[in-house]
Amino acid sequence: MKESSTPIKLETIKQHAEEYLSNLPKQEQFIHLVFKKAWIYQAKCAVVDFKYKNVHFAFNIYAANSNTVHVDLLQRASSTKFRLNGEFNTHKKLFQNVELLVCFQNLQKVIASIIAEVNTPQEKKSRANTKPLNVGILTLPMNKNYGGNLQAYALMEVIETLGQKAVFVNRRFHHAHAKPSKQKYVKSVGLSLSVANKKFLDTYFPLITKPFFHSHELESDINEYDFDALVVGSDQVWRPQYAKEILNDFFFEFLPENSEIKRLSYAASFGSDKWEYDESRQAMASRLLKRFDAVGVREDAAVTMCAEELSSNATHVLDPTMLLDAQHYANKFNLDERRTSKDYLLNYVLDINDDKELVIRNLSNTLGLNALSVNGKLFERVNALNSSDGDQSVEGWLASFYMAKYIVTDSFHGVAFSILFNKPFLAYANPARGMARFTSLLNMFGLQERLVTSSSQVTESSMLAPISWEKVNQKLNEMRRHSLTFLVEALGIPDELIAKFTYTSEKKLSQINASQISEAQHIKRFASESPITIDVREFPSKQSKTEFNIEDVLKSDMCIGCGGCSYATDSALRLEESKLGAPTVSLDDVSALPADVKSKINAICPFSDKSLSEDQLDAPYERANLLPFNEVVGRYNALFAGRQSDEESLIGSSSGGLTSWLTKKLLEKGLIDGVVHVGKAACDGDLFEYRISKTQNELDSNRKSNYYPTTLANVLKEVSSNSDKRYAIVGVPCFIKSARLLCENDEGLKNSLKYFIGIVCGHMKTRFFAESNAWQLGVVPSEVQKVDFRKKIPNTKVGNYHFSVTSKDNEEKSAQPTSLLGGNWGHAFFQPNACNYCDDIFAETADIVFGDAWLPKFNDEWRGTNIVVSRNPELTDLFESGGTSGELTTENLSLNEIIQTQFGGISHRRHGLVVRTQDDEKEGRSFPSKRIDPKKVNLPFWRVELLRQRRKMSVMSGRVFAEAKAKDDLSYFLNLMSSETAVYRYIESLKNKL
Repeated sequence: MKESSTPIKLETIKQHAEEYLSNLPKQEQFIHLVFKKAWIYQAKCAVVDFKYKNVHFAFNIYAANSNTVHVDLLQRASSTKFRLNGEFNTHKKLFQNVELLVCFQNLQKVIASIIAEVNTPQEKKSRANTKPLNVGILTLPMNKNYGGNLQAYALMEVIETLGQKAVFVNRRFHHAHAKPSKQKYVKSVGLSLSVANKKFLDTYFPLITKPFFHSHELESDINEYDFDALVVGSDQVWRPQYAKEILNDFFFEFLPENSEIKRLSYAASFGSDKWEYDESRQAMASRLLKRFDAVGVREDAAVTMCAEELSSNATHVLDPTMLLDAQHYANKFNLDERRTSKDYLLNYVLDINDDKELVIRNLSNTLGLNALSVNGKLFERVNALNSSDGDQSVEGWLASFYMAKYIVTDSFHGVAFSILFNKPFLAYANPARGMARFTSLLNMFGLQERLVTSSSQVTESSMLAPISWEKVNQKLNEMRRHSLTFLVEALGIPDELIAKFTYTSEKKLSQINASQISEAQHIKRFASESPITIDVREFPSKQSKTEFNIEDVLKSDMCIGCGGCSYATDSALRLEESKLGAPTVSLDDVSALPADVKSKINAICPFSDKSLSEDQLDAPYERANLLPFNEVVGRYNALFAGRQSDEESLIGSSSGGLTSWLTKKLLEKGLIDGVVHVGKAACDGDLFEYRISKTQNELDSNRKSNYYPTTLANVLKEVSSNSDKRYAIVGVPCFIKSARLLCENDEGLKNSLKYFIGIVCGHMKTRFFAESNAWQLGVVPSEVQKVDFRKKIPNTKVGNYHFSVTSKDNEEKSAQPTSLLGGNWGHAFFQPNACNYCDDIFAETADIVFGDAWLPKFNDEWRGTNIVVSRNPELTDLFESGGTSGELTTENLSLNEIIQTQFGGISHRRHGLVVRTQDDEKEGRSFPSKRIDPKKVNLPFWRVELLRQRRKMSVMSGRVFAEAKAKDDLSYFLNLMSSETAVYRYIESLKNKL
């Protein structure tokens, strides 16, 4: 039935506007927002006027029909220089044919976005879009201190990697021979030729200002450098006994109060857990710190000091040396080549005494290792910085840590690099010099038991206890992401630049044979391989909340339709299609089950808390626990990309054809009797179903990716009835997990399913996805005969494939999915709700997983390329043989490249899951336990709103399409959902503005 064409009354729109928008949420972001009035303009539209910080803007709301409206945005004339979207007094169309209530809900988001845009200085936004920021680094004067040299280098290296310009502000202590320089930049920081560190500093500092010996020189000359931002830190810049007479400069006293240069600190340290400022210094610091745009400190105690002593908020961040990974230092400075000795205990002790020497000697004897100093020579009782023997270079210092078997140190940076290089260590602290630096760092990684203040505290069991480097590295990556996010937000540059960091080996990764590598060795070898391309954190296995069971799954519309419960109950639970086009079981049927049966299906539902998690299941390979692990990818034995060499097979596949190649090879070698996979449906009603292919021809006839709901229930019954046969099963992560959970509880099925082959998944689709695309191409849902979701188009970019539909009268039509409403995968149309709560992208419980190689270097290969994460050496060997025989073209990839190929899906699953569960907690909605902490999220405003809008569209699209089918009116769907995608695009456009 068609909508009434009688437009809604403007007076009604005005009344709704006054009622709804005058009661905006009392959140901090709306404090300065003034709702001026709602009025009717010349009987044409209702107008709603707002004012925010002297910026006047309005929404013109036009009646469309009986319950929908069109909305334009415009900015009123005012004295402000701010221009909304770079325009002035120009109508910008926001929504078309949107329901009135939905209109006001969306306007709230638009208002919040406008507020955020107003709060971002326009000149800074323009500058950020046209050239890199000029960033000055101000820290303690350079000297022979290795840690001080490396923290300054690291911070500048990070800023340069982020695409900005780093300049070392060369503040020096005044001395009798100090001479001012007339040059703007100099080639050296000014250390004596006798100082071994001089070469490192002069080589690796990108740009060095002239030396500043007095504060008044900074005050008079700093503007000639045209800095966009000044960063003070890292190291003990705020410790009076170290900063001495230049302490005030480290609070930017030399800058006028109205200076437009951004002021921030990064990992600044007070050096002690005791407050060491006198009244005058405290007053100075308190006054100047309030002018900072952002304050990042190195110790947790410093956060407290800033709050309690200086009345300022601060953020705890990593020392900059730890923002770079071990492989960066190893490759940049050729650390493998700088030390010939490898089996030694390293001593890096700055305050040597009898007790520390006793510790070093005893550990040397216990471990059977020679004790060496950082200069590569045998240990001598001398301050490490005062020795003049051996290799005194910074590179040699790094190499001594990198190659050591065990480390004893009383230095903060000695501990930092021990952790970074994953070396067992003992930290000997001196309470008189301040414990905060050590306790903060060690507590962060759960390594506080490695800290002693006396030889009496050193026991063989505690100092030789193994360190869980896997957990340490997970936490390190979490803190890297947190710290990098702080830095980019403080500088006002896009957070996408964090993806420029590659925390992996520069060498290509090849197969790792688990039988030839011990757990300790593989952790050491791969500890620094975890990338920082996403928000990684230490995931708790279970959150402290009521366990989410099978009934909660159904109440929350979270059934994915895998059919595991139907199989396990011998069809007592039957799958029926929901009104949203996806299979599910009945809550009433589940509630009626006996307690023991209910317990059984709780153990096999992939979204029930009572089933094993992905981490607990692990990969099927019996020695999987010895394989390297990454919290995004899971276990891995080999990482590579490739495609079939046979042209016909390659073109007939969705991507590189490697899934088809592997399954056919397993059949050919007699390793399996059949493949359980999705193929063409045998009966009318469904387009696809799970089936068993027993020949290579059957596999060829049923290949390609199919974004369509299916279930395992019936096909697993066939597998179970042929107990003498062996099968490979292919599926998306949650279906593979379901099959693995069934095998944990069904020995017969476990014997039959020999190989688990995963498909990388961004999210699944209901049947409405195929029907909507087809309908938009002119084929109504009831007339669809077949579809091809990935029709390859020759001689174009790999992503330019088409969606193709063939009607029952054999007419084929096709178009790029992105040209169809809902065809853009990022909009999440027709996504089952379960996908909002899945954190497994790479099918972590499978033997091997295949995905698309969405990397720039493969974009021009229209035939397609796969990525492969293998966790089974037997399958890895098959691919190696295929490459040798010429059947395949393969290329090893780094872990970071593997992750980059699925960055969008990872962001949705991990970033999005944090936002969604956080929202659920606020709304009192229950959800399953996942490997994330919903209380931790560091995302910009626009990103959070984008994720929320995506979730809204995933829910709304199914409901609206079902209504459109009932009305037999496609335009109903197109009109309502077009307005939602317009909101999505508007929020997305803020990325470059904020």
